[in-house]
Amino acid sequence: LPPEMVAVGLEPATFELGDPMTPAVVDNIDRVVRMAVDQLRAWGHECRPSRGPRSLLTAAGPGW
Repeated sequence: LPPEMVAVGLEPATFELGDPMTPAVVDNIDRVVRMAVDQLRAWGHECRPSRGPRSLLTAAGPGW
């Protein structure tokens, strides 16, 4: 294992298979992605958008 590991994520208030994401989760996805990118950069990794800057939800397509 690496000398340091970091967990970044969101915990929904409720979870049922097939439920859409709650507004609280939707509102915070970009923030969580930014936290992960910031951590990877702190470890020396290059991070850049693969399709240009946009919301994760936009990139995920319909149904999100």
